[in-house]
Amino acid sequence: MDGLGLLFIDADGQIDKDFEVYGSILRSGTYLVMDDYFANDDWNKDLKTRPTKRTLDEMERNNEVECLGIYGWGTWVGRVK
Repeated sequence: MDGLGLLFIDADGQIDKDFEVYGSILRSGTYLVMDDYFANDDWNKDLKTRPTKRTLDEMERNNEVECLGIYGWGTWVGRVK
């Protein structure tokens, strides 16, 4: 297997653990769709959004992923570098 072409995660606020599990089968160019990058309600912000955003922002700073856009309902779309 050459690896995944697309990984979609309906985030629970622990996407760092998802990347630990699936990271070995991700390849450069794999598209990523991560839900709950932002939310308007406080419950989601504390539980899911802040940790999801923190992990993706750190991965961007480390040049591991590239953000292609943020779409309706707080969905982050990008790809593995």
